[in-house]
Order: sequence, then C-alpha cells, then structure tokens
Amino acid sequence: MPNASAAIRVGASAESANGLPSTIIESLDRLEEVGTDTVELPLLWMELVIDGRVMPARLEELRRAISGRPFAYSAHAAIGINFMCDPVYLALHQNLARAHLTIAAELGCEHMVMHTGFCAPGLAKPQIERLRAQECETLLKLGEEAQAAGVILCVENIFAEKGNRLTASASELAAELRELDHSHLRACLDISHAALHCDSVGLDLMEEVAPLIPLAKHVHVHDSFGRTNNIPVHTQQEALGLGVGDLHLPVGWGNLPFDDIVTLGEFPRDTIFNIELNKHRWHALDETVRETRRLASRARVR
Repeated sequence: MPNASAAIRVGASAESANGLPSTIIESLDRLEEVGTDTVELPLLWMELVIDGRVMPARLEELRRAISGRPFAYSAHAAIGINFMCDPVYLALHQNLARAHLTIAAELGCEHMVMHTGFCAPGLAKPQIERLRAQECETLLKLGEEAQAAGVILCVENIFAEKGNRLTASASELAAELRELDHSHLRACLDISHAALHCDSVGLDLMEEVAPLIPLAKHVHVHDSFGRTNNIPVHTQQEALGLGVGDLHLPVGWGNLPFDDIVTLGEFPRDTIFNIELNKHRWHALDETVRETRRLASRARVR
C-alpha cells in the first residue's frame, strides 16, 4: 500500500508503449497493484510536445490516464535536453524544457527530473567553461520558473558514455547546485550512472556520491555492474550477459553497494526513491519494490 507519510517514499517510472499518453494505463494499473507511493511520468517517451509547444489534446489524454489514482507524481523530461549544447541550438532545448515543465505543473508533479549537460570531450577548457556558464544561467532561469509553477527541478547525474561525451561527475554536479543555491534546483542521484561514470574516468564511487546525497530530493534506483559499455552489443540480452552498460536491473541483480550508499549521508526528508526498471525486467517489479522499501527504511534522513 502507498505510504505518503514515509520520510522517504518509494516510486517507479511508468511505461509508455508507443508515445500515446493513454498507453501508460497498463503500467499504472500494475504500479497500483504493487502499491508504490509515487509514479514518475515518462514525458520523454510521450508525444506531448511539438516544436517546443505543448499539444493540448495529448496533455488532456495524459491527464485522464492518471486521474483517480492513489499516487503522487513526478515527471522525467526529455533525455536530449542539453543546456551545454552549441549556443545556436540552446533556444530549442530551453523551449522543450519549458514545455515539459508546463506539463509537469499542469499535472501536479512534485519533481521534474532533467539530465545534466554534456559536451564533446575534445573541446578546449575555455570552451567548456563557457558552456558550463551557459548551463548554469539557464538552470537559474528555469529554477525561477519552476518555483513559480510549484515544481522542484531535480538535475540528474549522467555518465561519460563510451568516452564520447564530457559531463559533470556526481560531486561536480553537487558543487554546481550549491553554487547556484536555488530552492527549486535540487539533485536526482542516479546511483548506476554515478558508478558508470566513476568506472569510465577513474573516480571513487563513494567519494563522488557523498556530496550529492544532501541535495538529492529524487534518487533513481536500478542496478548494474558499474561497467562501462565499450563492447559492441546487439540486444539488451547481450548487454545483460556481458554485464555492461546502464542495464536498469532489479536491485540485487548487479553489484552496486546500495546499502552502503543509503547510509553514507543524510537525504532530504520527502526524498523519492524511484525505481527505473528496464521494460524487459518488469517481471521482477514486486521484488524490486520490496527491496527498495527496505533500502528506504535504512536510509538516513535529515
């Protein structure tokens, strides 16, 4: 059963089959059956925005699909949004982020998750610094809009995928958010992403994660082996067999030190531990919810 009063709530990301918002109904039924406290709406997988503009009919379709449920909601914005992009394309990224923020606010979502920025690894240091400044300026503006809309933006750490992108580590993201110091700019700690990034660039996972925990109003929970995928694979099953990449496995299938991490620092009260299972692993949803509730009960909260 949902536990809205828990210091740390347990949620899960819904699934959308083909972009139409109504296709999440089946996954909402399943999540209601297992009793998650919250649901993360996958705006990134849905046909809701066209050329930076919200599609009203699609928004109403999603509103109908989620109404009458026992959940609190969060939302995940498009993965492709990148405020460290070439300045020529910045307005396009900003427009999509604002459209998703509008949707999140319209649907009463507490949090909207967005990935942190990235750029090509071969850029000169002054170029990288300019793009980081561009990202910070945009985040501050969006944070103001989020505050007015009643939504907390949770910036998620990503990883240097196959060495072809430069992005902030978990500790660098923590430092950036502290510098921005905005009440509606917080973190989404993705533990598997942090492990993959540490493997890719040679950092210590616990040292990287610790500074982000006090800022993490949202945590993405899914397992992996923290092993960068530099091996060509053709299917999810091959990646699973090799144990490489961002596998989005049930907790306990991989080797990430969840028990150590949830007691490493103090999470904010009302943090959401949100399960992000690969769609091929939903058969293990029940066990993953149970294990995530166990982790939430062990987590330190300030």
